[in-house]
This record gives sequence, C-alpha cells and structure tokens, in this order.
Amino acid sequence: MTRALVPVVPRPMATRLIAILIVGLLAGPGCLLRSCPTPPPPPPPPPGAGVNITAYLHADAACQQPTVELLRELQAEAPGELQVEIINIDDEQGERRWREAGFDSVAILINGSATVAWGDDIERRTISFLHPPGFAWKHADLREAVHAARAGRLVPAEPAEAEAVRLVDVSVRAQSVRIGAAGDETGQLVVDAAIVLEVTQSRGDLAPGQRVSAAADTLAEVLQRPFTPNQLSTARVEDGVAVLAGERELLVVTDGDARAESLQPQELADRWCVAIRDAITTAALRRGAVPSQ
Repeated sequence: MTRALVPVVPRPMATRLIAILIVGLLAGPGCLLRSCPTPPPPPPPPPGAGVNITAYLHADAACQQPTVELLRELQAEAPGELQVEIINIDDEQGERRWREAGFDSVAILINGSATVAWGDDIERRTISFLHPPGFAWKHADLREAVHAARAGRLVPAEPAEAEAVRLVDVSVRAQSVRIGAAGDETGQLVVDAAIVLEVTQSRGDLAPGQRVSAAADTLAEVLQRPFTPNQLSTARVEDGVAVLAGERELLVVTDGDARAESLQPQELADRWCVAIRDAITTAALRRGAVPSQ
C-alpha cells in the first residue's frame, strides 16, 4: 500500500507540515535583467471592493516602460475598480516615499502587499513583486495577480514563502522498513526527522526502497541550488504521473500506487508534491535559510 504522511507502527505519528516553498532572487534596482497548498492568510476583500496598486519604479527608465504600460493597461481595463499609483523613485519625493516604505529595490504592492498568493491547492501561486520582472516574476504573473485581486481571490503572503534560498543544511534521506506479518518492504522519504511519504509498491525492477532512495538523492542535489515554489510540480509520463523538482524526476505515481490508495494517479501525485514541499519548507524555516549566492 502507498501512503503519504501516515503513521507506521511503532514509529511516532508523522506530523502534518505547513507552508509553501521559497521564491525570489536577489538583485538591485534598475534595468538588470508551476504548486502546493498552505493555510491562507487573512481573507481578501470581496469582489468589487476595489484594487489598489502602488508601484515604486524607475518610472523614466526605458527598461521599465513595459511595466508602466502594463499597469496603465490594467487600469484601463477596470476604470473605477483598479487604482494605480506609480511612484518614480528617481526623483526626490518618490525616493523618500520609497525608502520610508522600507524597500531597497523596485516593488509593486497590490492592496498593500508586495508578496501575494492566489489559487488553491496544487494551483496555488506565491510571488513577491520585488526587483524588475525577469528575476522572480514576469508580466504575465502581474496580470494574473491583478485579475485574482479583482475577483477577490488574492491574499497577502509571508515573505518567507517567496525568498530564494539554498537549503544547504536540510537533511534528505531514504529508509526502508518491513511492515506486517509478511514483512513487506516500505520505502520512506525522510526530511530532517519527519517521514514525508511512504512507498510500498515496486515500479518495474525498482523495489520501494530503491525508488525512494533515488528520489532522496535527486532532491538532495536539487536543494544545493536556489529553489523556488513553482519548481515543484507534477507531469504525466508514460507509466503514471511524475513529481518533479524543476525538470528532475523525483517519483512517479504508477497505477499500482494509486490503486493501493483508492485514488487517481494525479491525486496521489499532488499529495506527494504537497508533502515534499511542506516538509522542506518547514525544515528551512525552522533552521533558518542560507541566502543564495
């Protein structure tokens, strides 16, 4: 049987982990150059309540004109509903407001928050609109966030959910246990001290423990580089649904895995994706993340 985040006797019950993993890249102001659920922050304003955007930009710089034009376009789409204030941080008054707001790079706030989230479960997006587009966000992300705000689906998010970090001291390993009278093998993926998911089905010639061991090795390699929440995703492959970290395959949910849980392969893959993301994020926030270089 395949389980995610369930207890195995006699070990202690694995606790449910929280959060969403970690996004954004460090950069200064100027023209330099897919998800899993988390408990929502305070509720958003209802649809039709109005959306306020405050953009601290190098408003006269040629490279930021596409952003200025997009904001004007979004305002024109919803006159009276969407209010846009563009603050030029290159003039004295604008720079003073920018610094009083506590920023050190360009920033776009939607209803007072630069870090926002929208969507549910595997479709959840969390983005910080800090630094110019091309670092941690694109113009398409800003458009999508504004549309979510207009629909009352945008919520403020914790900045820790959207910081780029290199998780150098998060332990990822695999272990195998024998369960039941028949001594069937169960492979367990462990992040720090938490058992994140369990695999009891083979895939081809790979036993459960081998599957999880390969996943742990790949995940440990991935975490040596800056990692963002949208890099954990799922994708359909020839014999099931893969859980991916970027383009690296961690595990594939087969029909056998899904049948053991009375789920569809996509449903179980989403559960595994969420479990891995929650575990890594919780470990990183508990230990303190090392900023990426």
